[in-house]
Amino acid sequence: MHGFRAEQCLDGVQADILVVGADGLDPEKGITTFNEGYAITGVMAKCVKKVIAVVDSTKLGRIGFNQVLDIARIDVLVIDEGISPEDKARFEQCGVQVVVV
Repeated sequence: MHGFRAEQCLDGVQADILVVGADGLDPEKGITTFNEGYAITGVMAKCVKKVIAVVDSTKLGRIGFNQVLDIARIDVLVIDEGISPEDKARFEQCGVQVVVV
């Protein structure tokens, strides 16, 4: 679900963790997408204590038209071994814990 009704349903919800994917991920732009209906992710992120982004390395440096989440809102990045040491360091400098799997 997405849209206003879905966002309304989350009013007052509290959770510990949100796991989110991405069309694109960049240390400066955060999570981005080329799709509509992305606002629900921002609403869900406001309801949780921790945001975990699970992304494959092909999404790095890819920047969509719409910003889904600012990099400051991402606590943990789970990513494959395709991430370069430089990119890993850039995310860590932004305060993101990087877990390579």
